[in-house]
Amino acid sequence: MKTESAAREDAVLPLWVIKRTQDAEGDSTSPLPVGFSYIIDELSGQLFEPGLLFLATTQTNRDGGFKKNTVDAYASDLLDWTRYLTRRRVPWNKATWEDLALYVSSMDRFVSPHHGRYYTERTKTRRLVPITAMYKWAPQHIPALCEHSPYGTLFDARKAAEFLDERRRSRRSKVPVTRDDADDEEIPLYMNENEVKETLKAMGPEPRASGCDEDEESATSSIGHLGMELGLQAGLRVSEVVGLQVRLFKRYLNQKLIPGAFYRVGKFRRKGGERKTVRMHGVLVQKVVNYIKCERAEVMRGVQADHGVLLVHKTGQHRGEPLRTGTLQRRFAKACMAAQVTMTVSKLAPVDGDWTNLVVEELLRPKYTFHNLRHTFAVWRYYARKRDGDTDPWKHVQEELGHKDAATTMKFYLPVTQDFEASVTDEFIATLNADAGVYGMEDDEELDEELADAL
Repeated sequence: MKTESAAREDAVLPLWVIKRTQDAEGDSTSPLPVGFSYIIDELSGQLFEPGLLFLATTQTNRDGGFKKNTVDAYASDLLDWTRYLTRRRVPWNKATWEDLALYVSSMDRFVSPHHGRYYTERTKTRRLVPITAMYKWAPQHIPALCEHSPYGTLFDARKAAEFLDERRRSRRSKVPVTRDDADDEEIPLYMNENEVKETLKAMGPEPRASGCDEDEESATSSIGHLGMELGLQAGLRVSEVVGLQVRLFKRYLNQKLIPGAFYRVGKFRRKGGERKTVRMHGVLVQKVVNYIKCERAEVMRGVQADHGVLLVHKTGQHRGEPLRTGTLQRRFAKACMAAQVTMTVSKLAPVDGDWTNLVVEELLRPKYTFHNLRHTFAVWRYYARKRDGDTDPWKHVQEELGHKDAATTMKFYLPVTQDFEASVTDEFIATLNADAGVYGMEDDEELDEELADAL
């Protein structure tokens, strides 16, 4: 007959995952807003109740509104912590400050599944925020779940200062060896011509000017392809891409566009909350116009109130809804994998949940993130301008990226420009110039003034 401890060893561990609340038809009594993240065991359907109650109590306002990015980030951090405790077979309400210290230390040996690099000290510190906040919140709001906890558990707030002091001492005494992951600045990664070409193919078809529903190819949405082009050819961040509005392109819908000319788009909100314009070459603007007139018009037909966001889902339960940052980032990651634009990373993993017995796993990951398209735009545009005779290409790149200071732009991208220059050919630069409209550039000042007045 098995002992109680042996039975626990044989028990199937929970498979914690994140899900979001759905808009249940006819259900107006749901306690959570639509799209709210929560943690659940995919095997049993059991909720991670303290995490759900903590987020619902602290992250929603009186009207049921919430900041999606914050809730998603907190849920992701709590998920990782919950999985860690589960593998070590530590109940959440028995976790001690020592357990938390071991969890933080474990991140020194792991790489992020998102970008394939080691976690920075800033990331480790940020991950502690929702975890410590939940344990500080719990005794006052769910005391029944916090009873009979041993000494030294995370409910003991007096230990928090001691833990943080020890962490600060550890960080000060840490000596970097093979990597310098404490630096906030990273060397920007950029894609080469072939990687871009193959990834764009995997992102789906480009927007069509007509015949949206004439063949099988048109059943695949062009939002992935267009979204990648906006990041690559205009240097936009993923949040800026999914936040673009149709109204920004309204004046170009019935205008003859010149492929070698630049057109002003904006003003719209960019990083830091500032409203700025961005220049897009005629080829890119034409693709946006094609998408608005064809695919988007077909998708939004019959929708009572158009929200005005440019990129929308073409099919499925989210048809007509705005594309989200996470969706576009995942599409790009999958496209990199499909195009074999990948890299191999090493990750330590426990054997059968035993964290004292670790093995090294070799994992295939996307080589780039969506933000690397912005880096690619900067490096490519710099050399296209330089080869075309621009005496101050850094100034141009700074303006296009929306940086306040050209020195900041130069400092960040200078380390990679020499490597890039060694692989550049005249034919490649000619292609960049043609695609980006670097020469034969035309700006319509009157239209810019009209737009500024309208805004």
